[in-house]
Amino acid sequence: MSVKNYSFNPVKKMNNPRIAEICSKLSRFYYLWNTFNFNEAFSISKELFNQILQFSNLFVTKFNIDLNILQNQMTTIDLLHQNNRLKLLWNFFFTAERYEKNNQNDISALLYYRTIESIFDNALKDISENFDRSNPNYETLSNNPEELKNDFIRIKSEYTKRSISNLPKNLSLVDSYCLLEAAGSELMKNNQKFQSKRVIGVSETRNVSIYAHGITPMNKNSVEKIKNLAIDILLTYINIKGIESIEHERENFQFLLLDNKQ
Repeated sequence: MSVKNYSFNPVKKMNNPRIAEICSKLSRFYYLWNTFNFNEAFSISKELFNQILQFSNLFVTKFNIDLNILQNQMTTIDLLHQNNRLKLLWNFFFTAERYEKNNQNDISALLYYRTIESIFDNALKDISENFDRSNPNYETLSNNPEELKNDFIRIKSEYTKRSISNLPKNLSLVDSYCLLEAAGSELMKNNQKFQSKRVIGVSETRNVSIYAHGITPMNKNSVEKIKNLAIDILLTYINIKGIESIEHERENFQFLLLDNKQ
């Protein structure tokens, strides 16, 4: 959140200290949201919005702010607080955008990567809601687990040019990609823009990051590579889910600016 052209004179008594209090709480709300502290953000959201409504005659005359958008954002933080998996996916993506705008390349690259992981996780849960990538029970994905295993081994061996003999105990990004194909996911039937070579390439780029297994800072090209793949997969997935567009969700996640009315 950005507060522009709003300063306080420490010598003079403030006419509306309530506005300063609300601005402080709104800033904290967005800070908690931006750091993925959804529980605490949710805990202050109702009181914050009620305060804004209570003093809206003062607040909206001082700042350009859309209270309808803010109300929708309160609903969004409630869903994030409840671990709604689709909202969590959107949150990874839009948080990555915020960090990218601030030139924090390593964090934005990580969050775009987490966006891809979240899409694959959602696609697997679309097949079986109880499937857990960190502790997978493959029987929930197929009535024929042995066939699933054989298809996964064949697909991953082909894509990675490495010999494997079993299903993984926890899934990497590439594992999830191969498993989705083996399980016949609709996402993989529409993967013309994100075939295995791109996914493996992005996985290798991320692995050298200081936030993964390496010591190499991410540059703008690295971020762009991961971001473009995330967008291509995201657009494919939301089309399957019947979601209008990325922009349709943006205002639910884009932190509002407090611009002084002149």
